[in-house]
Amino acid sequence: MIFKKIFLRCRQFLRSWQAKPLTVPENRYLQGVLTPGQYALFKALPIYEQRHALNVCRTLTSAGFGYDRDLLQAGLLHDLGKFDPSTGQAIPVWVKVANVAAGKLAGPFYRSWRDRQAKNTPGGWRYYFWLQAAHEDRGAALAQKAGGGPRVAALIGECKTLGQRGDTAARALAWADDLN
Repeated sequence: MIFKKIFLRCRQFLRSWQAKPLTVPENRYLQGVLTPGQYALFKALPIYEQRHALNVCRTLTSAGFGYDRDLLQAGLLHDLGKFDPSTGQAIPVWVKVANVAAGKLAGPFYRSWRDRQAKNTPGGWRYYFWLQAAHEDRGAALAQKAGGGPRVAALIGECKTLGQRGDTAARALAWADDLN
């Protein structure tokens, strides 16, 4: 099990590192799933985040969830909060890797330390910690403001809690995110 997780995280890092811009057909597909406001926010994300989100959406569709537009929107926007539209800043790949690795190695101790270091002040390394720590709530609010419904916001902002309560869509989203 541990080797599978290591493999998946290494693959995720390599995919982020090698991410290519989305194609015209991929962008057309996104425009059919997302509202115009959501699509504009999605296109502002770094290419590696766009590619990751599209992979999550494809995994959901392949698993039989292609009919659930709210879930597909949540899959495409689940990491939206790791980007700040007002500053254009996003969590860089190396910070994402460090966050995941430290979280796996030190668990709650690291997350507690990271959250204490986080500062909502753009420009410093602590800002990246804030983006990471607050990304679910921020992403939910951004997605809803851009035209997503309350279910989309809930799947983004409360995915873990909903999954623990047995929500099938939340569990599917977490599973697809872990795979990609």
